[in-house]
Amino acid sequence: MTMTNAERQTRYRTNTRVRQENYTARLNTELLFGAKTALKRLSLHHGKSQREMLEQLILQAEQSLRQSLNEEEDDRYLDLSMQALRSNKKK
Repeated sequence: MTMTNAERQTRYRTNTRVRQENYTARLNTELLFGAKTALKRLSLHHGKSQREMLEQLILQAEQSLRQSLNEEEDDRYLDLSMQALRSNKKK
C-alpha cells in the first residue's frame, strides 16, 4: 500500500525522535560567498567533505572556548543549548 506524503512525514518524525549517539541534524543556511569559498578550500586542503570540515571547525572552536571557561561559566554555556534559538512572539 502506498503511503501519502503526510504519512511518510509522520513516520519520519516519529523515527527521528529516538536519537542515536551520533545522529545528524539538518542545517539550512546561506553563507557569504567568501566564507563558502574558504570552506571549500579548507575541505579540499584537508581531504574532507565540506560537511566534515564544518563539523571539525565548529567542534574545535567550542572545545577551545570551553577550555578557557571556569566551571560556572562552562555550566552557563552548556545551559544555552536548552534555550530557544528565537521567538516568534512580538515584543
